[in-house]
Parts: sequence; C-alpha cells; structure tokens
Amino acid sequence: MGRGKSPTKRRSYEVLGTRELRDQIPAILRDLRADVDSEPIVGGANRKPEIVILSYDGYLGLMDQIDNLAIATQAGERIPAADADLGTSLEDAARELGLDPDEIFAETEEPAPHGAPAA
Repeated sequence: MGRGKSPTKRRSYEVLGTRELRDQIPAILRDLRADVDSEPIVGGANRKPEIVILSYDGYLGLMDQIDNLAIATQAGERIPAADADLGTSLEDAARELGLDPDEIFAETEEPAPHGAPAA
C-alpha cells in the first residue's frame, strides 16, 4: 500500500510508546476480545505512529471493504469498455435487419431492453 497523503482528513489516535505497548498487551488483548469493534491501538518508538493493532475480526472487515472497493473500481472501469465493445444497440441491430424496434418491443409485456424505447 502506498504512503501518499489522503485527500480526506484522517482521525488522529493517541500513539503509545513501545514500553507502554509492551506493558499493556494483556489489557489490549482483553479489550479486543471483549469488543471486536473497539478502536485500533496505535504505537511506535518515541510515540511516532508505526504500528496499528486491531482485532482479527476488525482486520477481516477492513480487508472485505478493500476488496469491495477494488471490485467496484474494476467494474466501473470495465462496464464502459464492455458497452463500447458491444458496438451496436439492440435497437440499431433491429433497424439493420429491417425491423421496427417500436413494433418489436411493443409486443412484449416486459420492459424494453436498455437502449430500446419503452412500450
């Protein structure tokens, strides 16, 4: 993952020093077991943010969100390309075959396909 600055404002957390982290590990684990949705713990040498501790369920939820965003991004990129690859709309294809799309789609009770006039 990149280290670029995010355009959105990030929430700040108290940063525990390494000694505090080491001393508090049993309590941190106890808190995470009791509340898997608890706030992440941030720590590092000289109180510089270097690590984040969160529950395993919290980690899995975060990974699911990342996967969903990646899938949505891919779909958003692929859908316009797929539409362009199709080339001809159903309405245009009907016209090329000498058919009247209005007549074809008016005969069905179902909504007209995308790009075709509604009945």
